[in-house]
Amino acid sequence: VSNVLLDGGNVFNIFGGSNASGDVTISNVIAETGVATNIFGGNNIGGTTATTNVTINGGDIENVYGGGEKTDVTESSNVILNAKAFNVFGGSDSAGVVNVSYISINDGIATNVYGGNNLGGTTTTANIRINGGVLKNVYGGGLKAYTTATNINMIYGNVFNIFGGGSQAGVGVTHVNLNKGYIQNTFGGSNTNGDVEVSNIKNISSSLSESNLTVDTSFSASSINQSGISDMVSSETITVDIANQTGVNITKWDFYLYTNSLVLDSNWSGTNVEEIDGLLHADEVSQWYGTNPINNGTVYNFSFNIHSYVEYEEFKILGYTMIGYDDTGNKYQTSYFKELYNSNIFGGNNLGGQTKTSNINLTSGIVDLVYGGGEKATTELANVIIDGAVINKAVYGGGNEAPSVTTEDPDKQYDITSDYKEIAGSLDEVESKNEQGAGNLYESGKKAGEINVLCYYEFDKIGPECEILDVFA
Repeated sequence: VSNVLLDGGNVFNIFGGSNASGDVTISNVIAETGVATNIFGGNNIGGTTATTNVTINGGDIENVYGGGEKTDVTESSNVILNAKAFNVFGGSDSAGVVNVSYISINDGIATNVYGGNNLGGTTTTANIRINGGVLKNVYGGGLKAYTTATNINMIYGNVFNIFGGGSQAGVGVTHVNLNKGYIQNTFGGSNTNGDVEVSNIKNISSSLSESNLTVDTSFSASSINQSGISDMVSSETITVDIANQTGVNITKWDFYLYTNSLVLDSNWSGTNVEEIDGLLHADEVSQWYGTNPINNGTVYNFSFNIHSYVEYEEFKILGYTMIGYDDTGNKYQTSYFKELYNSNIFGGNNLGGQTKTSNINLTSGIVDLVYGGGEKATTELANVIIDGAVINKAVYGGGNEAPSVTTEDPDKQYDITSDYKEIAGSLDEVESKNEQGAGNLYESGKKAGEINVLCYYEFDKIGPECEILDVFA
């Protein structure tokens, strides 16, 4: 067992494991303060590590690897991001096989998060769990390295792009599970390159942390501009009320506020308020003197001014995380997110590569646009089910600027009576009217049976032929 603590100083490479040879059973690397370019949970160029544990609580960290430089992790790699890092990889760097990788983001901040390896090697199964935070790009797979299977669980947080696949790499099967939070783009597949066999995007239901330390937030229009920013669209004054009914005094606390657009302008309260890459943070430190404890049975209040790049009517407070500690170190946490907000969902890849089969099943959340295919990349078979989600604009079975999705051979002959279950599509029950397909062989209320394809069919006449349209369910 190895233990490495970074609590100051400036280090280029930190390895939890060995250098040229030697196997390590368990490695533990913790970063509290200091500067590090690369932190590896595993070995460098030789030997193996069975289980790696890397925890980032602070410091100025550029790259984090759950695995090694060119080595294997035989059991599991485990990365916990509680602070900020630029790139986070669940796997290794240039070579090596990682059996299972786990990344847990807890109100952390990162530019790129990869469940898999960086430049080479493979990760068999990659798992990413997002428990709050502000992230630019989250990839279930690797940067340029193949991953067999990926699982992304978005519990809550603010993410610009989520890819079930890799950046420039393929993945066998992807799973993107969405609970709550704010996402600009969700892709079931990869980004600029790499093929995906099967992608899956669906909603899940996962409860957030609750305690008797609760928060009420509100905002109003503002004309204050002390920062001199000229390109903002609107300005808001945000008010925060923290109520403590825990039965103890909270002496140390951290508050994180999530919005759909935020630039901190000014703070005239006694509370230390800062913006960290679009995430607003406040704590018990007074910007004037001492600290601001929250005594039991009291409500602590503070206000500040922000700018945003959306119209006032479109500005949203999405959610918050409140973490408090009493004098003995007991933790009290409440996290709140009202809903899932997702601007665009694509079942396939973004700019390159292809997805063979994409599956989207949306049962909750608010989404602007849904595409069964990719942005500009081909998807061979796209399946979309909307069953409870609110779609503000449109649903497309195909992609945005992508080649047409093929769901079935358009020249295939169907016998409507014998092949009813095959062509009935994903509908659990046929709608009460079918304007272009009325007839006794397509009865209203008939059960669709097995889900095989996800598109509407136009029946020009009662008979053995049907035409498949590019209008999908």
